[in-house]
Amino acid sequence: MSALSLDAAGFAQRLREPWHLEKRLHWVKDVVLKEDQAHLCDGHALTNFAIVRTIALNLLRQHGFDSITQGLRRMAHNIPGLFSYFQ
Repeated sequence: MSALSLDAAGFAQRLREPWHLEKRLHWVKDVVLKEDQAHLCDGHALTNFAIVRTIALNLLRQHGFDSITQGLRRMAHNIPGLFSYFQ
């Protein structure tokens, strides 16, 4: 028994909250950026590239890309545009 008193909609919302992170970050990193297929085994390479991927996702979302795939395609050959994100 819980001390929370939620209606059905509130309860459903609480159940879905953890999946929001899974869909917005982990799924994108696994499927779009193929993080699970990375063969980086030396030292801290896995951790460092995970950080770089997370920064890239955040920069793309911060600059209006809802679709990470679309953002990657649009920015892949736009080096000045990429560097403008860091200003």
